Amino acid sequence: MTKKKMLYVYIIFIIFIMTSFISFGLFLPSNNTNSVTSEDKFIEIKNSRIRFKFIQRSSDVNLIFLHSFGGSFETWDSLSNYFKNENILTFDLIGFGKSDKPDIEYSLDTQFKYLNTLLDTLKIKRCTLIGSSMGASISIWAASKDSERIEKVVTFAPSGFPGSMNHDWPGNLFYKPGMLNKIGGYISKTSLFNFLFPNSLGRQTFSITNSYNDSFVNALSSVTQPVLLLWSRNDMRSLFGYSGEYIKRMRNSFLYELPSEAGHNGPAFQPEETYKIISEFIYQN
Repeated sequence: MTKKKMLYVYIIFIIFIMTSFISFGLFLPSNNTNSVTSEDKFIEIKNSRIRFKFIQRSSDVNLIFLHSFGGSFETWDSLSNYFKNENILTFDLIGFGKSDKPDIEYSLDTQFKYLNTLLDTLKIKRCTLIGSSMGASISIWAASKDSERIEKVVTFAPSGFPGSMNHDWPGNLFYKPGMLNKIGGYISKTSLFNFLFPNSLGRQTFSITNSYNDSFVNALSSVTQPVLLLWSRNDMRSLFGYSGEYIKRMRNSFLYELPSEAGHNGPAFQPEETYKIISEFIYQN
């Protein structure tokens, strides 16, 4: 090959790489969180800062809220404010909101380990987890790993069952385990990508969706705690049809169908009514 042809090949390769990086940067979600304020409180977990809010009352009931992908603890304000007698912990999951975003894999198991350390640090020995979408998947995964600490689980449309997530193109190709997910994960970790798109949630996107695999499915049968599934038939992100897969595999699970208008926004839809449903579940024997 002549030097001229080699130069053309090199130029085409560079153009391909740059086009791929820019394409990924444009279609991947970004962190839109405002800057830290004096009202934000942080706790150090595994050498990273986690933004949190812990309301402690004279109660033996601890409710831990886990937000969905790209969210923050404010996701829960409309619902959590109805709980007046319980201890309430809301926080930005590692890699999201105003919490730190270290160079790590943001898998379900990683999120569980940070959650576990956070609960240890705050000396929370027993609790109920309440999660939405990704947060619901983390809650179920955590319940399968720690039946001593986690008493009950409340989930809004968990996203972890393989095939249950519905995305527009090209997300439907990349947001699941496989070669394309690995390519996206590799690109999102490079220095060039992070220089071009410092606010991208690419690493988080590919890490968490890569862990939506058979290991998650297998973990469902290990969940012995009571689990409440809150799901709208009109959910276009985490498809309602997969609710039966959870009910079939988790021996102590219950499905409550939310109104179709709730869609994928269960935590904020009719929060007073949802609070009553959750309270009844939490306090029943």
